Amino acid sequence: MGILPYGASPSKYFLPDTNEKEYKGLLGKFTARSIIWGGPLVKNDQPEYLDQILKAYSQKIKHKAIYTQFRNLWLWPDKLIEVFRKNKICFEPHLDILIDLTESSEKIISDIKKNTRRNVTKSINKGVCFEPIKDENELLIAIELIKQTYQRIKLPLPHESLFIESFRILSLKNYIRIFKASINNQIVGVRFELNYKDKIYDWFAGNDIKENNKYPNDFLIYHILLWGNENKYSVFDFGGAGKPDIPYPVRDYKLKFGGELIDLGRFEKIHQKALLIVGKIGFNFYKFMYGLRK
Repeated sequence: MGILPYGASPSKYFLPDTNEKEYKGLLGKFTARSIIWGGPLVKNDQPEYLDQILKAYSQKIKHKAIYTQFRNLWLWPDKLIEVFRKNKICFEPHLDILIDLTESSEKIISDIKKNTRRNVTKSINKGVCFEPIKDENELLIAIELIKQTYQRIKLPLPHESLFIESFRILSLKNYIRIFKASINNQIVGVRFELNYKDKIYDWFAGNDIKENNKYPNDFLIYHILLWGNENKYSVFDFGGAGKPDIPYPVRDYKLKFGGELIDLGRFEKIHQKALLIVGKIGFNFYKFMYGLRK
């Protein structure tokens, strides 16, 4: 979402819906959700602007998604958190990991766990190369690896047009970088990074599971951190690390690269409570029946 000028009509400032669904068909109707990365951009942190945005958004989305989740990329001031609360949008603790890129490259490397550094050395010894994606042919390969990865871990994924248009538009201002790990001209891993001002935001990643012995994920993150350091970025935002005090393997993996845990939290609003309840019951039944068939 963009900045909402005071007195303007909120409805014309929204991007097209990018709802996600866990499944297609009837089950998809009961799992439709709206994910907003970052949240509204509010001029001068004016509460009345945010209030207009949230009211217009809730009106627009209430029949299209069961719930909305704002995945914060910054700490909100208390006066704006209160506006979310008044709009019945609840705050929930959720961790993020930030890695300082202003340190020396030697310090960044030393903060990475020994086993991970050893994996990167193995990748290099096996001939894995680190390069940016060059063209849309390679982009399509990268998207396919992401699709395979998200299917494997059973997570929803936006339509591929998001990645294609992001590459076409954001590349013009260096707001996106897509890096590949390749061996013998075969792409075995990719990571999509969003870049703005002095920050790098880790976005999407995918890898060829048959090439896991090349450690493409460890290799890519290691080199992206050094690339960010060399290009004068100050922070690598590693993204979500789960809820505090609840075990989360993804958090454990990300912390192998160093960094600081910070609670940016998330905001969530339920639009259709009855559908949410029915969806949870149906989803659990679906998983049960699917398990019996397997």
